[in-house]
Amino acid sequence: MLALEKRAFENVDLFVYPSEWAANSAIANCGVPEAKIRIACYGANLSPEHVPSYLEAVKSGPWNQEEVCRLLFVGVDWERKGGDIAIRICDALNSIGVPSELTVVGTVPPNPTSETLRVIPFLDKRDPSQLEELLQLFRESSYFILPTQKECYGIVFCEAHSFGLRSLTCRVGGAQEIVDHGVTGFLADIGNDPAIFARLVADNFKDRNAYREMRARCRAAFEDTFNWSSWRKSFFDAVETIL
Repeated sequence: MLALEKRAFENVDLFVYPSEWAANSAIANCGVPEAKIRIACYGANLSPEHVPSYLEAVKSGPWNQEEVCRLLFVGVDWERKGGDIAIRICDALNSIGVPSELTVVGTVPPNPTSETLRVIPFLDKRDPSQLEELLQLFRESSYFILPTQKECYGIVFCEAHSFGLRSLTCRVGGAQEIVDHGVTGFLADIGNDPAIFARLVADNFKDRNAYREMRARCRAAFEDTFNWSSWRKSFFDAVETIL
């Protein structure tokens, strides 16, 4: 398969990848010339009418109602997406005095025993009522958490950005390029103690000014880069270079 892919690549004039990680993989594994590569970041898979306004994303937030730190996990592959790690991060937050809850969407954990765990097996974006339930989860959550162990990109991080929702993930694949550590969320290396994430979240969640500033940076990242209008411009700019 790799040999066949390399042969196909020889006939291509331009490669447009969503991340530096993907581009570097093509260079290293398939011998794609760097001069033929451009980057155009993917955007959030949400219709414009479903994306909150800037003020809704930045000025609103769960701290206005209560002191519970609400973590949102959205993913189908429990093991690869780091579901067990997400639970351990939630438990670690509770153990250091930050009341926290974890909502899991898209899968059922193997042993869903935690009292602070809420499980929604699946939400279909094509169904208006289910889509609204998912959007409400993004609105009311404090952090988006996906400590994935393997990830080519992660469009869901772009969706979290659109809601001003900070993300927790690992330094892996393209995910580490969407989430800017300390700016739009927090990163940790694969294998790190979940308590590292818990401490980062605890400090940020308790500091209301830092919390609001990070929400604004997430929304700015969405508006500047992680939307399909920006992708379209980057893509056609890249095409023009070979015409």
